[in-house]
Amino acid sequence: MLLVPVLWPIAQTLGIGVIHFGMIMCIANVIGCMTPPVAVNLFAAASVSKLKMGDIAKGELPFFLGYTAVFFLIVFVPALSTLLL
Repeated sequence: MLLVPVLWPIAQTLGIGVIHFGMIMCIANVIGCMTPPVAVNLFAAASVSKLKMGDIAKGELPFFLGYTAVFFLIVFVPALSTLLL
């Protein structure tokens, strides 16, 4: 999130819309929190559930693949991010 003020002027010059850029940043943040070495979500789930991080990572793999697919769809098909507007 610290990079948003730095990346937004670049995105504006490239013609990327505000909502499209926001969707890209939010979904990228979710994917980043799911994957090591940051994996904030994995650490939180492991401490609450008392499970091993490997078991949780195996369980979150379908969600990770889904988020990644949605991320690429939003990036390459900008109309999807503004479909409801």
